[in-house]
Amino acid sequence: TDGSMIHYAGTGGMICDISIFEEEALFACPEKYWFAEDLWLSFYAQHCLGWDLIGISAGIKIEVDGLDQYHSMKTLKPEFLQYLRRQGWKI
Repeated sequence: TDGSMIHYAGTGGMICDISIFEEEALFACPEKYWFAEDLWLSFYAQHCLGWDLIGISAGIKIEVDGLDQYHSMKTLKPEFLQYLRRQGWKI
């Protein structure tokens, strides 16, 4: 729902304050999880910076071409989420 508080925001179509990229610690994501940048950015913005994440309906169309990272990430992302929860992310 537009305007609702969320814990996770995918990076495709995301709008965020560019100042997050000035944060040196943002780039301390464990190398194993570099391709799960959506989880890391959501974690860092919400947990580390205390920012609110707000959902919107942007009407983004996803092209299904079989070239996405889904298959290589389907076991890595849950593992990374557990790692972030151990770091204190209340999700």
